[in-house]
Amino acid sequence: MIRLFLCLVATSPFCILREYPQPMDMLIRLLSLIPHIIVLIAVFSYVSRRPTAEAYLMVAGTCVGTLVSIFYTVIFPLLAMSGQWKSVEVYLGIISIVGTMGAFAFAIGFLILVKKEVAANKV
Repeated sequence: MIRLFLCLVATSPFCILREYPQPMDMLIRLLSLIPHIIVLIAVFSYVSRRPTAEAYLMVAGTCVGTLVSIFYTVIFPLLAMSGQWKSVEVYLGIISIVGTMGAFAFAIGFLILVKKEVAANKV
């Protein structure tokens, strides 16, 4: 049951039921990290111009989100293929909680930024 769930969770066309990752599958997975890196660069650029609390919240959220994405893209398939299902479940639980906290940090920082910009433009 767990193998079927993990196979469905894995992004297409890579399925963890294979014995080893195919090079093209890994390339596709690594290409999915490009949007995270673009957002990371944009947020670091913003924080270098305006070092405010909301900028640092967005940096923290983006860094955590990028690390979680790297975990799901690179590390998780390797752990899943090792056959240690209990350790994979523990890692998934921890990473999902950390990822949610990072998403909340980014969202709160973004909402504060939008609120400040809207208030500044109403004058």
